[in-house]
Amino acid sequence: MFCAKCGSEVGPGQKFCGSCGAPIKQPQQKVEPETELPKKAVQKEQPVKKEQPVKKEQSEEKTYVPVIAGVAVLVVVLIVVLVLKFTLFGNRGDDARTDAGSEVTDDSHADDETAQDDTDQEPADDISDDTDTADVSDASNVELLQQKYEELSEDLKDARGASYDVIKTEDGEQKYGVIGLMGAIIQDISGDGVEDLVVVRSEDDFEKTYADVYTVEDGAVVEKADGLLLMEGMAADNSTGVAYLKQTSDGWNLIGEVASCYSHYADGDHGVIVAYTCTDHAYKKCVDYGYAGSDLYEEEPRMVRAGQDAGLAITSAPQEELYAAMDRDVKVFMGYELRVDASFDFTDWYNKPNGVVFGQLEVVRLTGDDCLYDKKAANDFMDMYESVNRGGGISEDADFVFPDSDTRKLTAADLEPIKDNAKLLRLARNELYARHGREFTSEDLQEHFMSKAWYTPTIKADDFDEDTLNKVEKYNRDLIKSYEAEL
Repeated sequence: MFCAKCGSEVGPGQKFCGSCGAPIKQPQQKVEPETELPKKAVQKEQPVKKEQPVKKEQSEEKTYVPVIAGVAVLVVVLIVVLVLKFTLFGNRGDDARTDAGSEVTDDSHADDETAQDDTDQEPADDISDDTDTADVSDASNVELLQQKYEELSEDLKDARGASYDVIKTEDGEQKYGVIGLMGAIIQDISGDGVEDLVVVRSEDDFEKTYADVYTVEDGAVVEKADGLLLMEGMAADNSTGVAYLKQTSDGWNLIGEVASCYSHYADGDHGVIVAYTCTDHAYKKCVDYGYAGSDLYEEEPRMVRAGQDAGLAITSAPQEELYAAMDRDVKVFMGYELRVDASFDFTDWYNKPNGVVFGQLEVVRLTGDDCLYDKKAANDFMDMYESVNRGGGISEDADFVFPDSDTRKLTAADLEPIKDNAKLLRLARNELYARHGREFTSEDLQEHFMSKAWYTPTIKADDFDEDTLNKVEKYNRDLIKSYEAEL
């Protein structure tokens, strides 16, 4: 600082100049900045004060943290509850789906949010998805098996839908000429939920008939059974053979049988039935039974048991017929009919010239090219078999026109072969009465029934009560009379 009068330097805080004694004025303007500096400094700090809202936001974020944490805890709790739900009650849910598929869907929508979470967390529990997947899988399996069937049909030669000559050979045997595929069906017979292909084929000129089974594993067709023997030693006389499936309480059974009439043998009738259980592709023979002649009368309990062991619902033995005809609740997928020429007499078999054609064998097509079961085709074949076996091949000398007309209602198919034969219609109607021991005033009827070992006359014609007939017999009586009335 300097004296304003003499210019001498003045020390700090001096009020008078040491050289001239002039009073020294203190520079107020310089003091003001010193006093204002704190204010200006404070003003510079104002921006910090203006940033207080930022600090407030940080404070608000701190208040959000507990809220977010709370929500997270709730989500965790919800997930734990869902996991416990499917862990503790998953089996019961599966049972519920088995008993009623729609119940699970209804229960899962009791809470919309929970239902959505369930769908995201457990997509396998969506029944509609499972069903769609199964349908697609089944469809592809069927297509693969159908392709396999087409290959076999070409390789083995499809023998269905054709007739073959039955010829006496030089060695005194018979030649049928049938080698190849005789029947096929697609059906889940093992019970594992995967469709199977069952093929019946003939080898050795129809002396033996086998069944092969195929299924699908890992997208490929594999063979599960090769050469299950169904039939052996086919009949040389009028006969019918079938292969079919029967569902039992333990699963499906695969059955093959033949019923025939050996007219060149002493006792006549012959039959054989073979059956396999199919569960889990473990093919086990449960029936292998053959009968002939007097067995029809002497071993009836054993014959009945053989059919029942095969899973068939029967209570009596077959009489010149198939077991399958007695239990129509089966899936017949292979059938053949062997008819011998009426002029051919087996009693003179050994004197017949070699090479003579004495009959025809027809293999019937009972399933389409898709190998799916055709119930109408199977029923038509069985109806045809029954009508031929019980009517077309019958004669006046037979024991019965209709052996079971006292227990089974006859059909139009039964009566078709004899609808124009007044004598057979009359015998068929009166044998209903003869079974009950009624005597007949007509000499020809009385003579006819007296020739039958089973007939015992015990009731005079005038004393016979029509109510002795049961409901089935009355039905058949009226049906036969309606045919007689048209002649």
